[in-house]
Amino acid sequence: MNQQGIEETTLLTILLVTLIIIIYLTWMVRYKAKAKERLLIIEKDYDLNKFLEKKESSFPWIKVGIVFTSGCIGFLIGSIIEVFSLTTASVDASELERFANSSPKKKLIGDGTLTLLLMYIFAGIAMIFSKKITKDK
Repeated sequence: MNQQGIEETTLLTILLVTLIIIIYLTWMVRYKAKAKERLLIIEKDYDLNKFLEKKESSFPWIKVGIVFTSGCIGFLIGSIIEVFSLTTASVDASELERFANSSPKKKLIGDGTLTLLLMYIFAGIAMIFSKKITKDK
């Protein structure tokens, strides 16, 4: 329980329901506005096909997708390397106890640094790759 006496799960449920309601209302307002706009276009006798043409998105979704996907691949590879290096490392119990009792700066390879490093490297490579893809168009 927190200071107000609400349990964490209850608070999380309230926040989740509120978020769902906000998303639904946003969608509904946008849908109603589009419907009204189409009715006005029909009433004014404008060419409806001109307004319904697909506009090309100005936001580069393909670049974002490539960067996120390759970042996740880098994260996955880094995690796998760290897990295998921890399980196959020949560390005896005295060394583990010494590392556990030492300062937080001295950790084994499993502190997540390699995972983040590989994630950023893969994301950077993906940015270069996505730049070349969109430049060719």
